[in-house]
Amino acid sequence: MNAEMLNIMLKKMNKTQKEMAGELGINNSRISDMKIGRLKGWKYRRRISQYLGVPEEILFPDDGEHKECQTLNQ
Repeated sequence: MNAEMLNIMLKKMNKTQKEMAGELGINNSRISDMKIGRLKGWKYRRRISQYLGVPEEILFPDDGEHKECQTLNQ
């Protein structure tokens, strides 16, 4: 996750990470884990990207494809 982009967009929206997490129904600690790379968070990516209005590829660069997509491409 591009943590810097997340923080910039939240600041522009005048929201905190905790507020975003609550509005999306995602535990705030999950988002923190995604920011530090402990969790890939595949099932949250689309929701977070749409909430922030940022393409998923920008918010989650260099993470590769979802493992299910990789299996389909083989």
